[in-house]
Amino acid sequence: MSIFIVQFILAEYSSPTELSYFSVCQRISILLSFLIIAINRVISPMFAKVCESENHAELQSLIVFSNRLLFIFSFPLFTFIVIFGESILGLFGPQFVDAYPTLLVILSAQFFASLIGTMNFLLQMSGYQKQFSLSVIYCSILSFFLAVFLIPNFGLSGAALTTFVSVTSVSLVSCFVVFKKLKVNPFKVY
Repeated sequence: MSIFIVQFILAEYSSPTELSYFSVCQRISILLSFLIIAINRVISPMFAKVCESENHAELQSLIVFSNRLLFIFSFPLFTFIVIFGESILGLFGPQFVDAYPTLLVILSAQFFASLIGTMNFLLQMSGYQKQFSLSVIYCSILSFFLAVFLIPNFGLSGAALTTFVSVTSVSLVSCFVVFKKLKVNPFKVY
C-alpha cells in the first residue's frame, strides 16, 4: 500500500522520468520478496502448528531456522543486484543508470525486510493478525506524511527514503510485536 502512496505522490510532484526510475528500481528490488513468499509458503504452516502447541523453545528454533534460510537465499541475490545493479538498470535504457542510488536504498529496505520477513507471517499464523494489520495501517499513514514532505522537496531521493522507512518500519513493528506477545527473539540467528 505504501508503494502506491509513494508512486502517486511522486507522479504529482516530479517528472515522468523520475517516476519511471522509481518504478523500475522498485520492481527490481521486489525480486527479494519472491524469496520471502516462497520460504513463507513452507514455514507458515510450521509456525501455525508450533504456535498452537505454545512451545516457545520450538518456536524460537523455527525462527532461527527461517532467519538463516532467508539470509542464505537473500544475501546472494542482494549482492548480485548491488554489484550488477547499474548493468541491470541499463537494460531499461542508458539513462536509467542514474537511478542506481535509488535502487540501492529501495533494495536495502527489501533486503532488511527479507531477513525478518517471516515475522509478518508469524503474527498472522499465531492469532495476531489484527496487530499486524494495525501496524501496516500506521506505517502507511507514516509513509503518506513522509511522502508529502519528502517527495516535493527531494524528488526521487525523497521517494526512496520514504519507501525505506515504510518497508523497514512494518518489519520492525512486526518484530516488536513478536517479541512482546510471543516472548521470542525475532532477530536470533544461532
